[in-house]
Amino acid sequence: MDLPDRVSGFVAGGRDDDAAGPTDSLTELVRVHGALCAVYGELARRPHRAAEAAPLIAELSAAYERLLRQVGAEALGQALRETREPEAPATVPPVSTGHSVTETPPPVSDDEVREWATRYRERASPPPVSVAVVLHALLDRVGPPPEELGTEARELEIDRLEEGTSEETLRELRRLPNEVQRSYLRLLTARLNAVRSLVGGEALTRERVGRLLGIIRDYTREHRPGAVYGLSRDHEPKGGTWGADAHHLWHRLARDDEEAPISRNSPVSRSSRRSVEPEGDEADERETPGPEPEWPFWSFVRDRTVLMVGGAPRESARARIERAYAMRELVWSADDPRKAQSAEARILAGGYDLVIVLLRFMSHATNEKLVHACSARGVPYVAVEHGYGVASIRRSLERFLAPRSDSAAK
Repeated sequence: MDLPDRVSGFVAGGRDDDAAGPTDSLTELVRVHGALCAVYGELARRPHRAAEAAPLIAELSAAYERLLRQVGAEALGQALRETREPEAPATVPPVSTGHSVTETPPPVSDDEVREWATRYRERASPPPVSVAVVLHALLDRVGPPPEELGTEARELEIDRLEEGTSEETLRELRRLPNEVQRSYLRLLTARLNAVRSLVGGEALTRERVGRLLGIIRDYTREHRPGAVYGLSRDHEPKGGTWGADAHHLWHRLARDDEEAPISRNSPVSRSSRRSVEPEGDEADERETPGPEPEWPFWSFVRDRTVLMVGGAPRESARARIERAYAMRELVWSADDPRKAQSAEARILAGGYDLVIVLLRFMSHATNEKLVHACSARGVPYVAVEHGYGVASIRRSLERFLAPRSDSAAK
């Protein structure tokens, strides 16, 4: 049976005891739609007839819109009639007129259409996604990276990572902001690389690891959350070993302090911020004063225009760093493709005297672009591997600027 016959059969199959009106309207709607398709098919073959077809298309389109509304009204009327209480049967038989009369149900009223439209518009919107709840549910599935990766531990680790890359898990992952997706996928990638670096000639284990890395690659290509460090063969662990990288990423994701990845669109109340103050070194860095007056690197920061890239900019932290190092201006930019492109252009134009990048909160692609721009312009580049406090930045400044300071002394 061809398609038109199937359509006709479908429509005819609903005639039984239905009222004639809705069936006729739906049939006419299908016919007009078919006519429109036929006209457009003719124009596809003979486009020079467009002017000739314009009045016909306008008439058919108006009829199609009218019938579409009519079919919708009839469907709504039918649905409303089915929900009403059945009426009591008539005690007086109808008078025969000698010919059959099809009783047409009363059309739906304007008030009923407005009431339905209002209910439709006012449907409750789905609750907002809690980034923390979804993320921690995903982390619970994979658990923390193991301290040791012996034979049995490797098998268990791969089982967990298979759960962490399952279709169901990746569907949940899609609900999170891209920055959080990247961090989660980078955690899995570091753990897989840690296993691969130890398996040696275990062909089956290597095949399982390769398959899971392929799933992550496919996910990044399809959904484009951003570049995931560790997927390329030439990537090296940033913390010395992939295991160290995995532990670092786990603690970054699993904790709930200010530096944990959160949605930039999700407001965070002041009370919740106070209850999750950073601990340890990060809390100490908040109170760390700027360098002493004889510090040898003042010439790189004092009265300089500095760019810092990475993470979610916070004005209180930005002002504290700017004040501690007596900068003329500190511009703090998130790792956003458009902002990164603008920053790259301004570096090349000589708009910054120093560039600081927060490696923990940056994509590999953005970092590479900034490195090239700084190199081309001769702008000092400083990478901060941990945190964004005054003390962390000082350690990185001394490490990266020491060679420049020595060259200037000579």
